[in-house]
Amino acid sequence: MSPADFAAMLGYPVDRIMKTLICQVRSTGKLVAVTCPVNVRVDFKRVASELDCGRMEVASTEQLETATGYPRLGVSPLGLDDSIIVAIAQQSLTYDTVLVGGGAAGVEVELAPHDLQRITGAVEPSWGSAAATRCWAAAWPTRTATKARPASASKRWRAKGSTIPPSPRSRKPHAMRST
Repeated sequence: MSPADFAAMLGYPVDRIMKTLICQVRSTGKLVAVTCPVNVRVDFKRVASELDCGRMEVASTEQLETATGYPRLGVSPLGLDDSIIVAIAQQSLTYDTVLVGGGAAGVEVELAPHDLQRITGAVEPSWGSAAATRCWAAAWPTRTATKARPASASKRWRAKGSTIPPSPRSRKPHAMRST
């Protein structure tokens, strides 16, 4: 069941359901738990800038399980080690309650976002600044293409009726194409 289906069953907007990404700061190896709505794409550069921690990337499954004990699809911001920084997206604070992972796939915990912030000791990245109006976990529509293509290539593929160009790796080299 997708988060959108789950939200529809509960009668909630989908952005009340949170995901927690365990990220690693490249320079120090410190871990950061980024909790934000499931329908947003996290801007890691902005999160790193707000937390003043350098470049970040999603931690590997092995790092995730070793550091948290949670499975990949059941990460919760609750019960994490004190060495893991928890950051909660501004959007979550607009609701009376939000749903976060409960430590196992398919298990959700509903609680007030301010309680979540208090329990986890979450940081508030520059809530009072001008950047607060442009939340760092901006709601962008999810894309199916994983890599950006040059504008000329995108135009060429759109002209052929396709909305997203195929990956260059999926095409056969010219010499190997069958006629």
